[in-house]
Amino acid sequence: MENIQFKFKASQARPMYHYKKFKIKVLNCNSDIFFNQQCLTKKIVPNYANIKVPATSPAAHKTQSKL
Repeated sequence: MENIQFKFKASQARPMYHYKKFKIKVLNCNSDIFFNQQCLTKKIVPNYANIKVPATSPAAHKTQSKL
């Protein structure tokens, strides 16, 4: 396949960078969602979800009562 090069005007730079940044954000969000879905299906807990809570806090008591 041929390598096609496009030439852009300076006035087109801003919309192009806006589109590029938006596309990167969408792709990152999609990959994060996919990763979380895989963790749920394989029943594993990622490291960012491990939160240390003191055993004497009300949140810890509520969590232990639900187990």
